[in-house]
Amino acid sequence: MRPIQGMQPLLLALVLGAALPAPLSSQKVKTPPPKDNPQVAVLTKSLKEIVGDRKGRKDDEGVKILDKFTKLYPKLNKKQQKTILKAAAHVFKARRKPQNPLLFFSGSEALGHFGEAGAKELSKLVNQKQFRHRDWTPLRVHLIKQLGKAAGLSFIKQLLDLALRDSEDQIRGAAGEALGYYAKKDQKVRKLIVGKLIKELNATYNGSKSSLDPVDPVRKLYEDRFKAIQDPWMKALTKLTTLNFRTPLEWEKWWNKNKRKNWDKLGFGPKVSKHKKSKGG
Repeated sequence: MRPIQGMQPLLLALVLGAALPAPLSSQKVKTPPPKDNPQVAVLTKSLKEIVGDRKGRKDDEGVKILDKFTKLYPKLNKKQQKTILKAAAHVFKARRKPQNPLLFFSGSEALGHFGEAGAKELSKLVNQKQFRHRDWTPLRVHLIKQLGKAAGLSFIKQLLDLALRDSEDQIRGAAGEALGYYAKKDQKVRKLIVGKLIKELNATYNGSKSSLDPVDPVRKLYEDRFKAIQDPWMKALTKLTTLNFRTPLEWEKWWNKNKRKNWDKLGFGPKVSKHKKSKGG
């Protein structure tokens, strides 16, 4: 049987086409890492000199450099990201007094923009002996809030310990607020946090009403603590559940009724995409 006229060239073209490589547009092209940014070396050197000046005469310039770091970080290669991360962490080696904390606040702000790697540094700074002194409480509050932004699972225990056990009420309040950043995590994580906060919130509130004597020191302790944690903790609870109760008792009643239910199905918490949908607790 003779081939149909014109078929042979067509077959040849098909065979040759199959052997040709796919066009470049359909191939995955690896993007090369960014080249070293010359600004990084200059800025890190200047920041190191500022940190070394015990009188802090150029701390305002240090703040500007740290702000530049936060803008540069996403555009840098991994090596230079590590360089500016190290430089930002080194800021806390500066000899500064609580009355002159500007450089430290900016350093913690920068670390808060550096994801998990920055959070690891913040985690260490939160527990640093120097900053556990009461004079440094405002800075420690700021460090804790920046730590929460990373929402790293490895920091939950630390933040819960601070919220439930720290001797400073402001620290408890800040740690509870920082846990609100975990609102997009799996519901098992959210349930752990919510259950702990609601239990302690109620215990603190009940302690503040434990005596009719207005000068009872125990009552005063719990009253002060409740004032410090009420708003930040309830804001966190609202983020974690998307509910908005205003009293500890309302939160407790809701928790007892719903702690074993599937929060994702009931809409307790931010919507989770299908491929990341949480399982029931």
